[in-house]
Amino acid sequence: MDFNEAKRELKKLLKLTRPEHVGRLLQWVTSAEEVDSLLRDNRSVILENISEELRASLPPDAMFPSESFTYNKMQACARRTVHVDGFLFDENIVDSMCEEGTFSRNYCLQCGSTRTRGLGQDQDQGVWLGPED
Repeated sequence: MDFNEAKRELKKLLKLTRPEHVGRLLQWVTSAEEVDSLLRDNRSVILENISEELRASLPPDAMFPSESFTYNKMQACARRTVHVDGFLFDENIVDSMCEEGTFSRNYCLQCGSTRTRGLGQDQDQGVWLGPED
């Protein structure tokens, strides 16, 4: 429903509401936690849409060439560092990227490669079985 439709529906609702309850209804709409949580959910959807649009237009590490100073500083660290923007890539998205093979949380300590495979574990025994398939 777009804004104009919602506005029409709200006007209809107010016309159907007994006059002595209109003030109480408007007070509820502007102050109830129930309504506030709906608005919060709506804000979350808006932020998610913004995040999706930005992910589509930014490089995977969400860093532009103009941010080369920061990137070079990260690469100078003794430990391997990968930049992940928390707004653009929440844990679920990073998990999906790992499953797709477009991102890795692991790296080889000898050569630095991110083309690695985790070890499997027998859930009942806690025994390492070897590479996961």
